[in-house]
Amino acid sequence: MHTLDTGNTLLTVAIPAEKEALIYYELVKPLAERNPEGKGYKSLYKSQAMLLAIEGKEVKLISLSINGSPPRKAGIVPLGVPPCGNCTDIYNWTYESANCTSWDGGCLIGCGLGCVACVFPCGQCITSGDPWACGACIWCALVLCPYCIFGCCQHWEVTCATCGTPP
Repeated sequence: MHTLDTGNTLLTVAIPAEKEALIYYELVKPLAERNPEGKGYKSLYKSQAMLLAIEGKEVKLISLSINGSPPRKAGIVPLGVPPCGNCTDIYNWTYESANCTSWDGGCLIGCGLGCVACVFPCGQCITSGDPWACGACIWCALVLCPYCIFGCCQHWEVTCATCGTPP
């Protein structure tokens, strides 16, 4: 369990297998994104589960479940599924969301080690106020770790994500 800087708590579980891994995230308090038009919420994010395949140096998304929805296979939209409802259609309470479906494994390992190493300058910044440590911490938070989220992705796919609890 990780306490986030917002005060929320994130539970993270990873279950590795020989050539697959199941990763599960859950927030104690849902993350609510307000609709820019001021009408309710654009999305309400509570949990996500991903089944990943590990093929050599590549990690691929097999299926994804958000907020307990039935798992959807990556890249496959079931027949008869209408386009996303943009959180305006009560019968299609979804919006378009980009999801990464394939990552470079070497990049993920390098980024994981880099982001973990950010703990040291950030800790030193917090405890001593050292400007060099604070600069390194800010660089980690604003450059390195965000690059890892987007830079290691090899393939993006647009899917429909749930808007959360309908009004």
